[in-house]
Amino acid sequence: ETIINQDSRDLDFRVESDGNANALFVEGSSGNVGIGTGAPSYPFHVTGSGDTVAAVTAGASSIAALNLGNATNLADGGIRYDNSANALILRAANAEAMRIDSSGNVDLYQGSNLTWRYAAGSTIRGSISTDSADNITFSNTSGNTERMRIDSSGRAIIGGGITLGNGQTYAAA
Repeated sequence: ETIINQDSRDLDFRVESDGNANALFVEGSSGNVGIGTGAPSYPFHVTGSGDTVAAVTAGASSIAALNLGNATNLADGGIRYDNSANALILRAANAEAMRIDSSGNVDLYQGSNLTWRYAAGSTIRGSISTDSADNITFSNTSGNTERMRIDSSGRAIIGGGITLGNGQTYAAA
């Protein structure tokens, strides 16, 4: 075992490489670790002069992950790559929220309901939602006003006044 700075002094630790004075740097006052920087702003800070890549790799049938969370739940959210499924996975609230598979298909998960929103700044311009009754709803405007619904039987209800189904058209009274 090798211990550096056992007396806990405010002493920086630096490792040089060929052409990089701060290949590895530990700031004594904060404990922040820098790769490529002598002034790490975060607990782990990587800096490069061009494209900068931090790699997390795993075996061919394993998961490589960056877990995000807090002291109670260390992996409440995160980014994972499932090497066996060739899928990129985003997690939130300790559950899979989105998956991009090897064909480029995007699967979104949110319990029994799902809403996709288009926003300009903080203003919602439109949305597509599904619900537990297998309806798909299309809405627009900042008030999220429903404009069309496709119900579980495949009927399209447009604007609440016209229903298209079984080849018939109905107008609102």
